[in-house]
Parts: sequence; C-alpha cells; structure tokens
Amino acid sequence: MSAMPLDHGATFPVGSRPLMAAIGSVGGPILHMLDLAQFLPVGGSLWTDALISETRRHLAGCVNAVEAELRDALSGTALASAFSAIREGSAWVGLQANPQLIGADLIAQMRIRAAIGLLTRQAGLGTDNPVARDGEDISWLHYDADPDVAAQASALSLAELRWATVQGEHAAMAADLPAEQFADIVWTVTALSVAGIGRTGLADPLSVQTLIATAAANIIAAHDEGETPVARASRIARLLRGRPDEGELLGQALAHRRMLLFAAFAGERAGMPAHAVLDALVHAPAQRIAALCHVLGGSASDCRHLLLQIQPVRRDLDDSAIVALTAAFDGWTDADGQVAIASMRGPAELRAKLALIDPASSA
Repeated sequence: MSAMPLDHGATFPVGSRPLMAAIGSVGGPILHMLDLAQFLPVGGSLWTDALISETRRHLAGCVNAVEAELRDALSGTALASAFSAIREGSAWVGLQANPQLIGADLIAQMRIRAAIGLLTRQAGLGTDNPVARDGEDISWLHYDADPDVAAQASALSLAELRWATVQGEHAAMAADLPAEQFADIVWTVTALSVAGIGRTGLADPLSVQTLIATAAANIIAAHDEGETPVARASRIARLLRGRPDEGELLGQALAHRRMLLFAAFAGERAGMPAHAVLDALVHAPAQRIAALCHVLGGSASDCRHLLLQIQPVRRDLDDSAIVALTAAFDGWTDADGQVAIASMRGPAELRAKLALIDPASSA
C-alpha cells in the first residue's frame, strides 16, 4: 500500500509533552559491508527497492557534479589535456568498480535525501510554488512578511524540486551536502581521477597528485554548508519558532510530505537537529519513530499518519505494523516515549562506536 497525501489537519499543541533536549542524530548498527551489499546490487533490506534505486541515483548525481567541478577547476592547468582524455562520468563508473570507497555515513546521507526526493515526488510537490492536491498548502511561506523566511522557503522548494526530478545515473545533481559528506565525495572523485589520469600516461604522477589535491581542497573550502536544504529548513523553523500556528505548521508539513520542513519543525520543538529527525524517519526502528511522535505531543492518529507518509520508503512499515504501533500508542506515558528514544541521545560518533560494540545499543 502506497500512502498518498491525506486530508490531515494535525496540530501538535505547543507544550503538551515534555521536550527532548540535546538529542543527537539517529543511526543504526548497520555493518558497512552489509550496507554496501544492499546498495550494490539491490537486495532485500529495511528500505524499499524504490528508495535503494533512488539512493544510487543521488550518489551518482553528486559524484558526476563533483567530477564536473573538478574538471572545470583544472581546465586552465597542465592537467587539462590529460583529464579530457578520460571520459566524462568516469568517476561514477570507477566508484561502482570500487564500492569500498563509499563510506557508510555517505550512504546514509544519500538515503535520506533520496527518501525526501521520492516522497516529494509522490506527493506531487517540489515546484518553486508548491500546491498540495488536498487541503491548504504552505506556499504562503514564500510571501511571508519576514524576507528571510520567504527567501529560505523559495530556495528550499527549488532544492526539493532538484531532489525529486527523475533522471538517469549519468546526470549531475547539485552536491548540496553537509561538509563532511561533501568532502568525502570530493576526495573520492579526486582519488578516482588521479588513478584515471595515471592510466593515460599523459602526465607526471607527482604533478597530477599535487595539482588535483590543490583543486580538490579549494572546492571543499568553497562549500557552504549553510546553503544546504536541511540548513535552510532549520533556519525557517527557528525564524517561525513561537508563532501561534507553530503546531499547525508541523502537522501541515507532514500532511503534504514536506519532510524537510516537518523535520525542522519537529527538531526545533524537540530540541534536536533536523537531520536527526530525518535520520530517524529513514533509519530508526518504527517504534522509535512512533515514540518521537508521542514526545512531540502527537495523537495516535498523528502517529498513524506519520508512518503512512513514510511508508513508500520503508519496507518494514506494512499495514499490520502500523496498526500495531498505533493501537499501543495511547497506552504509552510520557516516560515511555522518552525511554524509547533514549538511545538517540548523545553525539552520533559515540553511538556509532557503541553500535559496533553492542548492536542492540542503537536498536
């Protein structure tokens, strides 16, 4: 069953539940090689085939974009002719032949943005003036009295459009990633390019590494993490914090699968980064997602709606699982909800190490 946007006027009352503070991003004890086995080739996993395919496309698009940027940076150097001897798109081809270069964090990041793009596309949104098929939309943010809100909302919609656009793995996609994952891709493409140019024999190996490393470092230094879609959504949530309709905005964003905004609004209220909410929606056990909804002050109906909205990207969220979770929802206490997401506390780096020692610690 694929969830469609519902006519859902959810309102999360401000202050109706204790807020969670200082919660780190959500991750899972997914061993790297098993993760790669699910990524290349496609296989059974927590995620739907559609999401796995979309994840490949996002990674390919970002790799292609970085390769193009690196080529452009070297266009006026002694390596220009040697680089031009390598076919465009060779970095993605090389990466598929060397999947060990793909870090687990990078896969997780690509899976999150792929999920957002897939859900945005299925909701019929992702234009620079989005209008939902049912009920009211939130395009009024584009005309907000606060010019910063309006500017960020417009840029965010364009990012959703980019992420939702259907294209092949040969196409480039803006690598609007957090700094760490962006640097990871740049150095991966750089390494593949060094190897590719080396095979041509058209340049001195020592000068190749020196020139390409300098160009790569400059590309990384110029990357502005504040321009990423998650950062923009978080800024909108901070700017709208305290408005009377804050709770309605959270429910409205969810109703129309504006998952970037939903994560930002939810994170602002729960005292956690928006990326942590997105990570939970894609990677966390379903019970923890329901617990997060409980902590936010949602009802069983809100919980069901949240699970239905992300169902297209989660293989584990079949109808029976959703029914079971929502049936138990009203029996939870505030303390139950906090305990259920207790493992989300703390720095992501610490939880990742603990997960390697005891996988149950992040389950």
